[in-house]
Amino acid sequence: MNPFCCHALEQLCIEEEYPIHYNPKLREFGLDILDGGSSIQLISFCPCCGKQLPRSLRNDWFQAVEDAGFDPIESVDIPQEFNSDEWWQKK
Repeated sequence: MNPFCCHALEQLCIEEEYPIHYNPKLREFGLDILDGGSSIQLISFCPCCGKQLPRSLRNDWFQAVEDAGFDPIESVDIPQEFNSDEWWQKK
């Protein structure tokens, strides 16, 4: 499943010079906060075409990791599949 609603958004997320961020693990889109840190402001609509973006899977990720028997906060041995979009793509 392609989380990008349009080709323009996909290109903006690939280009490092634009402050638009895509996190495939959590299926989240955001605008980088350009203060020298790594913070982002999550967005719900595409800045290019205006379509609603897919919902974040942050809560689902925590639940899936817990269901797999790991503590999502404390565990250092969480399976590699949970560090990418692999865990939600196979649903």
